[in-house]
Amino acid sequence: MLRMTIALLYVLYDIFMSRFITEDCAVNFEMGKDGLLHAKEVVPLKCVLPGEEFEGIITVSSFNFFGYAAFAKMIGDVREWK
Repeated sequence: MLRMTIALLYVLYDIFMSRFITEDCAVNFEMGKDGLLHAKEVVPLKCVLPGEEFEGIITVSSFNFFGYAAFAKMIGDVREWK
């Protein structure tokens, strides 16, 4: 019962506490009609399953608002997927 209460409090904190977060994400790209690379898939590294392949890793900074990332922007360059 205590574990469930702590888990619920953690989820509620994550949803209702607005804050800036920075996290590493795995990314796949696609070539757009304008000739530029566009991110097709962006997945937080903690959500990547074993065996999945991506083209690179980026660091993303965003404002977490009610559990959703708003105003996301990439920080730095694309790093190699290992």
